[in-house]
Amino acid sequence: MFSMNKRIFSARKVLIITHQLTRTGAPLVLLDTIKMLRSHGYYLDVISLSDGILRDELEKMGISVRIQRRFLPVWKEFFTEAKGYDCVICNTLLTFEVIHILNLTDIPTIWWIHEPKEYFDMYKDMLPDLSALRSNIHMLAVSPVNRDIVKDLYGVDIPVMTIGVQDRYQKLHEKVMHDRIRFLCVGLYSYTKGQDVLASAITKLSKEALAKSEFIFCGDEKNADKDYLDDIVRLSKVFLNVSALDAMPHDSLMAEMRRADYVVAPSRLDSLPTVAIEGMMLGVPVILSDACGVARYLNGEGGLVFPSEDVDSLRDTIENAISIREDTGRYDALVKSARKCYELNFNESIIEEELLSLINDITRVPKIIFILDTLDILDQFSVNLIKTFRKMGYEVYEFRRDKFRESIQGLGDFLSTGRVKAVLNYNFYSAFMEYKNGENFWKHFNVPIITMLMDHPFCFEGAFEMLPGNSVVLCPDRNHMNYVLRFYPNISTAGFLPHGGEISSTPIKPVSERSIDVLYTGEISRPNAYKIMPDFGKYDFDARGIGNEAYDFLIKNPDHTTEYALEKVLKEKGIVLSDEELSRFIADMHYVDLLAVSYYREKTIRILADAGITVRLYGFGWDALDWINGSNVDYRGRVSAYDIPALMADSRIVLSTMTWFKDGTHDRVFNGMLQGAVAVTDTSVYMEEEFKGIYAGGDYSAADAELGFFRLSEIEKLPDMVRYLLDDPGRMQQLADAGYKKALAGHTWEKRAMELDRDLLQFM
Repeated sequence: MFSMNKRIFSARKVLIITHQLTRTGAPLVLLDTIKMLRSHGYYLDVISLSDGILRDELEKMGISVRIQRRFLPVWKEFFTEAKGYDCVICNTLLTFEVIHILNLTDIPTIWWIHEPKEYFDMYKDMLPDLSALRSNIHMLAVSPVNRDIVKDLYGVDIPVMTIGVQDRYQKLHEKVMHDRIRFLCVGLYSYTKGQDVLASAITKLSKEALAKSEFIFCGDEKNADKDYLDDIVRLSKVFLNVSALDAMPHDSLMAEMRRADYVVAPSRLDSLPTVAIEGMMLGVPVILSDACGVARYLNGEGGLVFPSEDVDSLRDTIENAISIREDTGRYDALVKSARKCYELNFNESIIEEELLSLINDITRVPKIIFILDTLDILDQFSVNLIKTFRKMGYEVYEFRRDKFRESIQGLGDFLSTGRVKAVLNYNFYSAFMEYKNGENFWKHFNVPIITMLMDHPFCFEGAFEMLPGNSVVLCPDRNHMNYVLRFYPNISTAGFLPHGGEISSTPIKPVSERSIDVLYTGEISRPNAYKIMPDFGKYDFDARGIGNEAYDFLIKNPDHTTEYALEKVLKEKGIVLSDEELSRFIADMHYVDLLAVSYYREKTIRILADAGITVRLYGFGWDALDWINGSNVDYRGRVSAYDIPALMADSRIVLSTMTWFKDGTHDRVFNGMLQGAVAVTDTSVYMEEEFKGIYAGGDYSAADAELGFFRLSEIEKLPDMVRYLLDDPGRMQQLADAGYKKALAGHTWEKRAMELDRDLLQFM
């Protein structure tokens, strides 16, 4: 059984795996990337090798976050999970275990590498061979530094996709001169970030330069390398113009950065320091070591560069920066070039276009086929599903049985341009097309068949034996699903998919302004039941008598299924059949089900009419009944399924009876709700689980009710509830509004399409 929980769907599903969730460079850039992808409708899940403060922010955005340190020990489970996504993005070199696994698949994967050469050396015995990765692994370098490393070590050219930083720049008044020129150094206190190099340079500054300057260090003290943090703390006690701050919220950091005159990144190893890019974004010039990848983008403008770990050179650079700050013209030019460097290279919109283009290029557009021209009601279902599948990014092929030749010709092109996830049909229509020598057409082209049954499986006894092994059968009743699993073991996958409803395309009228009191649309099956009776003589027991007893049992006990009643009578008579024999017998006795359905449909309409309640009636077969032209029954023959929503939109009450579905649904209920009518239906286990209702013969005052229920075993109480509703338009409006809201939230064909994609198609 498929789990049909109501999760929001997006056009692409992306799994993001990162090394950590701290408020540091790479994770912060990833956070901006996540926000950008979400703004384009992507559904995202995040797995991180270690936890961090960003987890709370992601979860507040509604993103699922999981902490998982290792992947290789559980590679099978992870492989199965990853197949459910259109793309996997691995952030940083440290996610190499994931690459080992995905390199054995065809799952589109982006591996975004941030690290300097020392990390490649540290993990060289654990990394996959980057020169022999499969075509589904798309490596990206965050800067030219990383690109050159991969080229030197593995002989592989990989493209550069720099980080995109959200533009938070605002046009401010001319920068106010402070008493001192402010230098801001942000980063985790560590050997890599090189705060000790800046500290040493400060001690070597001239007295004049010291008097004019102020140095602010900021970093996560909790995760800091204590030796490097202690050095800065000691320095702050010696020099009053030096301060050491703990990490701060990002907005506060941006404000602090805007007040600075320079952002300093004295890193020993730093492919692309985010803080330098954020500084340039805010129009703050940067001072960088040449180990920083950003330095390659400056081209002599927007900042000052010094040789990494060269303390004297950094001292001289700081003194030069002070002199530039004191010259308004030179400093303004530096500010403009810093901002220009950001706009040309690191603006989020540039990276946004590159990343979205890459994801679109490497992910395959999902393709699906629908069979049309079956029955108008089924085509109507399909049309609603197709609209949503196309919105979700699917390429849909409509195979029309009424235009078979043209459809076959177009189908060849559709099948030749990429793998098709499935062909969807109702009630096995076109599921058994032949290719050559009797081979199933869909099996030959390796297209899984998804059949959505609208009737009980016993109506299609012979069809199940002909289905290919990768077929899926979906039923609108959970009893039907269990029936398939029991009697047709050759079907590998069976599931429960409730009906859906069609959203109103016109403004919804208040119930008090509608012209139809009670509407019922549905055929009467009694005339057909007698036509499909089997040859009772082929049985060595009284099959007709068993059918009669089963029918009598169902009329007296209408909460039971037809298969239960038939098997019960067989057992009582000591008749033992194998499952194969039993399924064939139940299929032969299909007429019993039709008679029971017909009995209660007729009784539902007649009991209301006899109580003086007028019912507008549409559908086949009713004209065969001798009482149909009596008072209070407004019978108008058959109407197209496409016209029914408009009739429901003009009805106060839409009446429904299940097609003997005891744990399922009928589209009449959802369509009625979505057209703004009050739905009144007989009960089923599923419907009572899913909806809150008032019950015929019960308390009609429940404030949270969404529809009206009646039990077939107590059908004589139905007129009382219908009359109560018709006499109280205000109460009807309450029920109609609540039903509409509930159906819109979870029972449209759009929702069913999303459920199909999430719970089934993503695994195909």
